[in-house]
Amino acid sequence: MRSQNMANLLKPFAQSEDPEIAFPQSVGIETPEVEVLYREIFRDLDEKVFGIGWWAPHPGTSRRILISNYLLECVRSIRTNLTEAALHLLEAGITGTRKVTSWRIVSQWIGTVSHL
Repeated sequence: MRSQNMANLLKPFAQSEDPEIAFPQSVGIETPEVEVLYREIFRDLDEKVFGIGWWAPHPGTSRRILISNYLLECVRSIRTNLTEAALHLLEAGITGTRKVTSWRIVSQWIGTVSHL
């Protein structure tokens, strides 16, 4: 890992920063679209019919709860997986010092893999 990348990772977060967002940003991951999708799905959760409300009455209460939770956690894991991928790329010395979007990291990784 390059020394400037390591210095960026060792920089402490401000008290006002959310570590769930600040750490991915420190490795160049910004996922505003994913955050919007997560909030949209979360807003669809219904306490009366349990799970994503507009799915009711299908596929049954217990399955709807399970599938709704799974969908929500899948979306939540996108940021985590992209952050881990960015860390692997930093360790391999593939990314530069500029901030890169999550899609640029993925496409850069695909390009690197295709050259192996």
